[in-house]
Amino acid sequence: RAPRGVHLQGVPSIEERPDGDIGSVAPFVFFNAETGATVSGAYTDRMTWEERRLVFAERLIDIKRSA
Repeated sequence: RAPRGVHLQGVPSIEERPDGDIGSVAPFVFFNAETGATVSGAYTDRMTWEERRLVFAERLIDIKRSA
């Protein structure tokens, strides 16, 4: 039931955390094709190593504004 629209994500800032995980913050904007509403915000992710692969451990979504 996700709305139809266009989702654009900006270039993330990436840094290694003291615990060895990887932290990332990326801005986004979503244009809802059905209502015309615009939502922007940022994804804050934590990635961790599992068996020599980097996998998502956590994602927080901060919605900054909507119109």
